[in-house]
Amino acid sequence: MKRLILILGLAAVMLMPLTAEQQSAAQLQMAEIALRAQSENPQVLRALRSLQNAEEALVGESRLLNSRLTLEAAYGTAQYQTGSSGESGEKVVSGQAGITVPLLDQFAIGGSVTAREDRGIEGELSLSISPFTAGDPTYPEEEAYGKALVAWQTLRGQSYFNAEQAVLGVLIGKMERELAEMTLELEQKRYQTVQKELELGEASFEELQDQLGELTDARKNLYTIESQALSSWKELQLLFDPGSGEIEPAPLSLQQLEDLIRNRGEQITKIVAGDPSSETLEYLELELSALRAELKATPLWRPDFDLSGSVGLPDPSVSSISVSLSFAPNDIKDNDREEVQEAIDEKLLDIRTERFDLGLQLQLTERSIAIAEQAYEAASLAREQAALTLQESELLYQQGKLTVFELEQARLSLKSSEIDSVVAAANLYQAQAELLMYYAVFG
Repeated sequence: MKRLILILGLAAVMLMPLTAEQQSAAQLQMAEIALRAQSENPQVLRALRSLQNAEEALVGESRLLNSRLTLEAAYGTAQYQTGSSGESGEKVVSGQAGITVPLLDQFAIGGSVTAREDRGIEGELSLSISPFTAGDPTYPEEEAYGKALVAWQTLRGQSYFNAEQAVLGVLIGKMERELAEMTLELEQKRYQTVQKELELGEASFEELQDQLGELTDARKNLYTIESQALSSWKELQLLFDPGSGEIEPAPLSLQQLEDLIRNRGEQITKIVAGDPSSETLEYLELELSALRAELKATPLWRPDFDLSGSVGLPDPSVSSISVSLSFAPNDIKDNDREEVQEAIDEKLLDIRTERFDLGLQLQLTERSIAIAEQAYEAASLAREQAALTLQESELLYQQGKLTVFELEQARLSLKSSEIDSVVAAANLYQAQAELLMYYAVFG
């Protein structure tokens, strides 16, 4: 039994969620980091809160919350005529309660009850209709909600691709730092060798100075690359909340990156038949919809017309009805409608311009992808050539025709060409991402 309890306890510990420190120690694949950025990026979270606030404003408050209850009480003297010159008074307590309920912007019902010591309880039901009263417009809230939704979706896509780019920057930085360290180590060995040759009279002081310059350049290059790698790491961490812990990307081979490029290329093939869009275009279309709703809500004329009536309780014979109509030249809304229509025409022109610009941007992006593909093919050919050169160098070294330093230089050249291939592949992968953004496809 104790052994069973121990096994269950260990299993429970293993199944417990990782703490922030434990999560920071674990390496994550690039896709996992990008998905986390979509949900944990501070800018995305702020955009989500703005979207939620816009949704609440769009729903609005119930009209019944504008219902009004009034209570009144009075104490005074009631006056009665006792003749042509005399009058007497009596202390009277009275109270009144009323309620008004707006069912619609143009329709409201109400009721009141009055109680007096000398007259008993009296009541009244009332109804008021204002058919030309304009209701509260909802198109401003609809426009704000639509823009908040577009902003949140755009930021989610940008955070996904920014995370991918940051991860690739960190991984490339590690590779470049490793190459710089190997180069520095090789130059140090060369310098030590030239020093010994100088002592033996087999090298000149000028050769030693030249090698010292190579060593110094290698050391400076290492410091520069380390600084760039630190900047890439910082850029990746800033995509997440500080409480998320350190984000450590897992290694990504060139073959894995090629697979990602191929999958993304298949995505592009499927979506190019659709209609591209952009955040600016989405905003313009939302503004156009709001203007059209405003034009629809702006009638040619709107007089001030009110109809009201009341019925007394408990005596329904005590009733009344009233109608009022007023009209002024300002009630004619020709100018208002013309201004809104002009704004609609301008917005349509802005949309056409943005779509034209979007088409040009797509052409540039597609051209960038083609150039990136050519650059990657050239880098692949250079890598293959470097691999062949290393094989030849190894053979020549075994034959005694190359020095160990020349062999090591060939190995460094191959590693440098491999890094160039990864950089070219990363540029191609990011160029594809720019195209996907126009179709709101992430991943």
